[in-house]
Amino acid sequence: MKELIELLSKDIQVHEAGTGSLYVEYKGKKVRVADHEPNHTMKRMRGYADLEIYTKDACNTTLKTEIDVVEDIADFFEIEITNETLLKKSEENLQYKIDQSKMTASFEETMAKIQNTREEKIANLKPFVIENLDKIKEIINEAEVYSDSASNGTKRRKKRRNYFFNKMKEVFSIEVELSDVNDVIKAI
Repeated sequence: MKELIELLSKDIQVHEAGTGSLYVEYKGKKVRVADHEPNHTMKRMRGYADLEIYTKDACNTTLKTEIDVVEDIADFFEIEITNETLLKKSEENLQYKIDQSKMTASFEETMAKIQNTREEKIANLKPFVIENLDKIKEIINEAEVYSDSASNGTKRRKKRRNYFFNKMKEVFSIEVELSDVNDVIKAI
């Protein structure tokens, strides 16, 4: 918002407080833009504002957008807003939204591929698990007993997972994760 306000005129001075409040000065007039009530000590230090604009109410509901705030400031300071000023900012916002939508689409596509691959893997594993369910449950129990000697939960889970993986490789000559087998067993 600060950049957009500065685009109104070269003579505008905008100071940003640590709380996010903006103090705008132009030709001896002051405007305070904030989403909260002012700190009265700072009021005495900075001077009282001729106009205070709140962007949010006490319930954190947005009252004014950036464009609304800039329009209010321009009206108060009697500055004409040129199309160039708003066009520049709207083009930046549009480009940002386009970039965001591309990233979101790419992320969703990647997540869908990962999910499909996982579902395929589990579907292919299901007949094997059903066929060898008793032996697999026995290996899971052995892994539980083996992992009980570890000192904490993370080490127990790691020992259990590694034991299961190695035992499945030894007995069935198949590399499969314990979590995948557990998912199949739950689905049965």
